[in-house]
Amino acid sequence: MKTHFLPLLGLLLLAGCSRTTPGNYSCGFAAVAGQSMLLDQFNQPGTVLAAVPAEIPEVLPVRIALGPAFRSLTGRADSTLVVGVEGTLPPTPAVGFGVLVVNPANRVEGVLLYEGSAIQGAPKLGTVNAGALNLPLIGLRVDLAGFQKPSCPIFPDSLRR
Repeated sequence: MKTHFLPLLGLLLLAGCSRTTPGNYSCGFAAVAGQSMLLDQFNQPGTVLAAVPAEIPEVLPVRIALGPAFRSLTGRADSTLVVGVEGTLPPTPAVGFGVLVVNPANRVEGVLLYEGSAIQGAPKLGTVNAGALNLPLIGLRVDLAGFQKPSCPIFPDSLRR
């Protein structure tokens, strides 16, 4: 008798993952794949930022890779960028570095925070300050369209104000 419910359960799970359902599992799958693959771009020619872009918004979204997003305020210290995260980061995952994401038109999209050490050989652009943490900031120039679903942006516009 229990085996009759398996097809129904499968249909319910499939419906929950549909593209039209808001807050669906496909956003989660896209986030895992996209935010993980973004780091692979450090191996692609012409994607690593060697310097801070000339125009930096005063407010930027910051997201822990595969985690919550925060608002941040930006500033400069000499030729480096300082990104000050508003709020308290969760204790896990233990973030180790930030990636400034800039699109091909040189518009700053936001900062992704990752676990571990910064990518070896990537130029340090500045610091992400999150409470007692001062994390190295490196950067990439990429088109986020290849790493996110339009309905599930990595950097929410609501955090740009």
